[in-house]
Amino acid sequence: MISNIYPCDNKQSSTSTIDIANVPIQKLTLTSPSLSLNASGVIFTGTAGEYLTFGDIVYLKSDGKYWKAKGDVYSTAAVVGMAAATIGINTSGNFLQLGIARNDSWNWTIGDKLYLSVTTGGTMTQTAPTADTNQLVYIGYALTATSINFNPTPIIIEITTA
Repeated sequence: MISNIYPCDNKQSSTSTIDIANVPIQKLTLTSPSLSLNASGVIFTGTAGEYLTFGDIVYLKSDGKYWKAKGDVYSTAAVVGMAAATIGINTSGNFLQLGIARNDSWNWTIGDKLYLSVTTGGTMTQTAPTADTNQLVYIGYALTATSINFNPTPIIIEITTA
Protein backbone atom coordinates (compact mmCIF):
# COMPACT_ATOMS: atom_id res chain seq x y z
CA MET A 1 0.00 0.00 0.00
CA ILE A 2 1.22 3.49 -0.85
CA SER A 3 -0.30 6.55 0.74
CA ASN A 4 0.19 10.30 0.40
CA ILE A 5 0.71 10.41 -3.34
CA TYR A 6 1.97 13.74 -4.70
CA PRO A 7 1.96 14.47 -8.44
CA CYS A 8 4.58 16.60 -10.17
CA ASP A 9 2.89 19.85 -9.11
CA ASN A 10 3.61 18.84 -5.47
CA LYS A 11 -0.06 19.16 -4.42
CA GLN A 12 -1.69 16.35 -2.49
CA SER A 13 -3.62 13.96 -4.69
CA SER A 14 -7.34 13.47 -4.26
CA THR A 15 -6.56 9.77 -4.00
CA SER A 16 -4.79 9.12 -0.74
CA THR A 17 -4.26 5.37 -1.10
CA ILE A 18 -3.37 3.19 -4.09
CA ASP A 19 -3.27 -0.60 -4.04
CA ILE A 20 -0.35 -1.81 -6.17
CA ALA A 21 -0.64 -5.48 -5.24
CA ASN A 22 -1.80 -6.42 -8.75
CA VAL A 23 0.58 -4.20 -10.73
CA PRO A 24 2.74 -6.42 -12.96
CA ILE A 25 6.49 -6.14 -12.50
CA GLN A 26 8.52 -6.36 -15.68
CA LYS A 27 11.82 -8.20 -15.58
CA LEU A 28 14.60 -7.76 -18.11
CA THR A 29 16.61 -10.94 -18.51
CA LEU A 30 19.86 -10.54 -20.39
CA THR A 31 21.31 -13.65 -21.97
CA SER A 32 24.73 -13.91 -23.52
CA PRO A 33 24.41 -14.19 -27.31
CA SER A 34 25.27 -17.66 -28.61
CA LEU A 35 26.70 -16.31 -31.88
CA SER A 36 29.40 -13.77 -32.66
CA LEU A 37 28.36 -10.28 -33.80
CA ASN A 38 25.14 -10.41 -31.79
CA ALA A 39 23.67 -8.48 -28.89
CA SER A 40 20.82 -8.94 -26.44
CA GLY A 41 19.18 -6.37 -24.22
CA VAL A 42 17.54 -3.02 -24.81
CA ILE A 43 17.65 -2.35 -28.56
CA PHE A 44 16.51 0.82 -30.32
CA THR A 45 16.32 1.86 -33.97
CA GLY A 46 18.08 4.93 -35.35
CA THR A 47 19.73 6.36 -38.45
CA ALA A 48 23.49 6.16 -38.91
CA GLY A 49 25.26 9.35 -39.95
CA GLU A 50 28.24 7.34 -41.18
CA TYR A 51 29.05 3.73 -42.03
CA LEU A 52 28.94 1.66 -38.81
CA THR A 53 29.85 -1.94 -38.06
CA PHE A 54 28.84 -4.18 -35.18
CA GLY A 55 30.31 -2.91 -31.94
CA ASP A 56 30.86 0.70 -33.00
CA ILE A 57 30.15 3.00 -30.04
CA VAL A 58 27.92 5.93 -31.00
CA TYR A 59 26.68 9.32 -29.86
CA LEU A 60 23.60 11.21 -31.07
CA LYS A 61 24.58 14.29 -33.08
CA SER A 62 22.39 17.39 -33.41
CA ASP A 63 21.34 16.22 -36.90
CA GLY A 64 19.42 13.34 -35.24
CA LYS A 65 21.81 10.69 -36.56
CA TYR A 66 24.19 8.33 -34.77
CA TRP A 67 27.92 8.86 -35.29
CA LYS A 68 31.06 7.13 -33.95
CA ALA A 69 31.82 8.43 -30.47
CA LYS A 70 35.36 9.45 -29.54
CA GLY A 71 36.74 10.51 -26.18
CA ASP A 72 39.20 13.19 -27.27
CA VAL A 73 36.61 16.00 -27.05
CA TYR A 74 33.43 16.47 -25.04
CA SER A 75 31.15 17.02 -28.07
CA THR A 76 31.62 13.45 -29.37
CA ALA A 77 31.89 11.61 -26.04
CA ALA A 78 28.24 11.29 -24.94
CA VAL A 79 27.78 7.57 -25.59
CA VAL A 80 24.18 6.45 -26.17
CA GLY A 81 24.58 3.09 -27.85
CA MET A 82 26.47 0.47 -29.81
CA ALA A 83 25.79 -0.57 -33.40
CA ALA A 84 24.11 -3.99 -33.20
CA ALA A 85 24.83 -4.72 -36.88
CA THR A 86 26.44 -3.16 -39.94
CA ILE A 87 24.50 0.02 -40.80
CA GLY A 88 25.05 2.09 -43.95
CA ILE A 89 25.25 5.87 -44.16
CA ASN A 90 21.80 7.49 -43.73
CA THR A 91 20.32 4.03 -43.16
CA SER A 92 18.13 2.91 -40.27
CA GLY A 93 19.50 0.16 -38.05
CA ASN A 94 19.53 -1.37 -34.59
CA PHE A 95 21.57 -0.09 -31.66
CA LEU A 96 22.20 -1.65 -28.25
CA GLN A 97 21.41 0.77 -25.42
CA LEU A 98 22.01 -1.65 -22.55
CA GLY A 99 22.86 -5.32 -22.59
CA ILE A 100 25.35 -7.98 -23.59
CA ALA A 101 27.30 -8.02 -26.86
CA ARG A 102 29.52 -10.71 -28.33
CA ASN A 103 32.24 -10.47 -30.93
CA ASP A 104 34.59 -13.44 -31.25
CA SER A 105 37.37 -11.18 -32.56
CA TRP A 106 37.49 -9.28 -29.24
CA ASN A 107 40.15 -10.32 -26.72
CA TRP A 108 39.24 -8.51 -23.48
CA THR A 109 40.65 -9.18 -20.04
CA ILE A 110 37.75 -10.70 -18.11
CA GLY A 111 36.33 -8.40 -15.45
CA ASP A 112 38.21 -5.29 -16.61
CA LYS A 113 36.38 -2.03 -17.29
CA LEU A 114 35.84 -0.73 -20.81
CA TYR A 115 36.22 2.94 -21.77
CA LEU A 116 35.54 5.00 -24.87
CA SER A 117 38.70 5.29 -26.97
CA VAL A 118 40.30 8.73 -27.33
CA THR A 119 42.28 7.73 -30.43
CA THR A 120 39.90 5.82 -32.73
CA GLY A 121 36.25 6.80 -33.17
CA GLY A 122 33.66 4.17 -32.30
CA THR A 123 36.02 1.88 -30.39
CA MET A 124 36.46 0.72 -26.80
CA THR A 125 39.61 0.20 -24.77
CA GLN A 126 40.49 -1.25 -21.38
CA THR A 127 42.95 1.58 -20.78
CA ALA A 128 41.47 4.64 -19.07
CA PRO A 129 42.52 7.94 -20.67
CA THR A 130 45.05 10.05 -18.77
CA ALA A 131 45.97 12.92 -21.12
CA ASP A 132 44.89 16.49 -20.52
CA THR A 133 41.42 17.34 -21.97
CA ASN A 134 40.61 13.67 -22.74
CA GLN A 135 37.14 12.52 -21.76
CA LEU A 136 36.80 9.48 -19.49
CA VAL A 137 33.62 7.59 -20.42
CA TYR A 138 32.83 4.23 -18.81
CA ILE A 139 31.25 1.82 -21.31
CA GLY A 140 30.90 -1.43 -19.34
CA TYR A 141 33.08 -4.42 -18.51
CA ALA A 142 34.29 -7.68 -20.04
CA LEU A 143 32.22 -10.74 -19.13
CA THR A 144 34.49 -13.02 -21.15
CA ALA A 145 37.29 -12.45 -23.65
CA THR A 146 34.64 -12.12 -26.39
CA SER A 147 31.56 -10.70 -24.64
CA ILE A 148 30.84 -7.50 -22.75
CA ASN A 149 28.24 -6.03 -20.46
CA PHE A 150 27.38 -2.80 -22.28
CA ASN A 151 26.17 -0.24 -19.74
CA PRO A 152 27.49 3.22 -20.65
CA THR A 153 27.35 5.96 -18.06
CA PRO A 154 25.91 9.37 -18.92
CA ILE A 155 28.69 10.93 -16.84
CA ILE A 156 31.67 12.32 -18.76
CA ILE A 157 34.81 13.20 -16.81
CA GLU A 158 37.29 15.55 -18.48
CA ILE A 159 40.89 14.81 -17.52
CA THR A 160 42.96 17.77 -16.35
CA THR A 161 46.64 17.28 -15.59
CA ALA A 162 47.51 20.82 -14.49
